[in-house]
Amino acid sequence: MRVLSRKEENDITNAIKAEARKKCHQEILDFARCSKDNFLAVVLNCRDEHKNMHTCTHQYTSSKALDQAKLEYLKNGGLKNE
Repeated sequence: MRVLSRKEENDITNAIKAEARKKCHQEILDFARCSKDNFLAVVLNCRDEHKNMHTCTHQYTSSKALDQAKLEYLKNGGLKNE
């Protein structure tokens, strides 16, 4: 099996982060809105929004998801959008 270059690894990581931002758009907006409304008290008042955002994005950016994306990259010979 071939080894991925640093650029390929970065491209894959950026792609899964972009996918997470796209699929978790509402959770990210909810946290951003709460953060804006609770500037100094964001840590106390936005815990639920932060947890929801983190839970959503983590399913796309976890080590397991990254490994799966790398395997797909190697299997398909590149990223889906290339």
